[in-house]
Amino acid sequence: MTRISIVVAVAAAVLLSLMLAGCEPEPVVGDLDGDGVDSDLDCDDSDPAAFPGALEVPDDGIDQNCDGTDAATCFYDGDGDGYGWPGTFVDDDGDCTDDEFESDVGTDCDDAADWIHPGAEEIPDDGFDQDCSGADRVTCYLDLDGDGWAGDETELDDDGNCTDPGQAAEPLDCDDDDLHTHPGAADAAEDGIDQDCNGVDAVLCYFDGDGDGYGWPGSHVEPDGSCDGANQSPVGTDCDDAHDQVHPGAEEVADDGIDQDCSGSDSITCFEDGDEDGYGDAVGDVDPDGSCTDPGQALVGGDCDDADPDSYPWAAETPDDGVDQDCDGSDGTLCFFDGDGDGYGWPGTVVSGDSDCDDAYESEVGTDCDDALDTIHPGAEEVIGDGIDQDCDGVAD
Repeated sequence: MTRISIVVAVAAAVLLSLMLAGCEPEPVVGDLDGDGVDSDLDCDDSDPAAFPGALEVPDDGIDQNCDGTDAATCFYDGDGDGYGWPGTFVDDDGDCTDDEFESDVGTDCDDAADWIHPGAEEIPDDGFDQDCSGADRVTCYLDLDGDGWAGDETELDDDGNCTDPGQAAEPLDCDDDDLHTHPGAADAAEDGIDQDCNGVDAVLCYFDGDGDGYGWPGSHVEPDGSCDGANQSPVGTDCDDAHDQVHPGAEEVADDGIDQDCSGSDSITCFEDGDEDGYGDAVGDVDPDGSCTDPGQALVGGDCDDADPDSYPWAAETPDDGVDQDCDGSDGTLCFFDGDGDGYGWPGTVVSGDSDCDDAYESEVGTDCDDALDTIHPGAEEVIGDGIDQDCDGVAD
């Protein structure tokens, strides 16, 4: 320490002690600004706030303490990248270049990494804000059709998010030229367009209650593009969804009253009716249309002569003509009704279906004069004097 420095230090100490004691210092010869320091020692004898040992005000361009420089406010640069933290300290040498840990700016956002500071090269989408702009630069996807969903086209955004109008963080729109196509849109079934961007076009499915692979006609839209779920079917042609044996293509059982194959009617057995009299022959054939109304068909068989339209079951029988019109197996015979079973009938005739008159209440003769009493008939024993014609000779003996 030089002699002048020692004198200045002692003078400053004395002046400070007097000021603290509330005493006015004695005027110093050659002290123009009255700060108690001789002009030979005062670095600015026109400024009473500038003298050796005075309080230094940093960054004001004035050397208050007469050490040769103004003090400077510096920032701590921990990573040596030239940018310090916002927290400051005062350096008496008037600059912030003494070592690598000083900086005259305090804008570093990460003072532990020398590759992070204002002006550093920003690497997009890495989660780091290299240039201390306040956010990482990110890749955003653009919504070109204005439907609120972005497609594949991108841009870089320095604000660290993709929330600006027309931006999105993910490219979820599968057709960014069509504002009706985006996730959540209503998918029109079976039009070949994937409006809701789930990867498939929606399809129409039908509820298959009995699990036979065929559903009811009422359909619903299935967004997943298939009808493979439980109780689903791609066709809605089942005519009875409560029975799995009933569906298109099922084996049809004739004459059971059930339309197993969903053709619209039960298959029934029809008979060939050659003479068009409504009765077919004995050999039946299954008709899937559920009726026997086609030409040459009959619902019932049993016609004993399918070439004669007058011969069929229950037709009117012409007796004694050698023809079995009613198909009972024999020609009808003209008989007389024998009400009392005495072997003699009334004159009124009846037709017997079995070609004889041997059945009950039948007779080959119609000469009974009282068909209510079996004791009265031709050949009966006549009782004399009773006034009754037992033998039907026309005279009561």
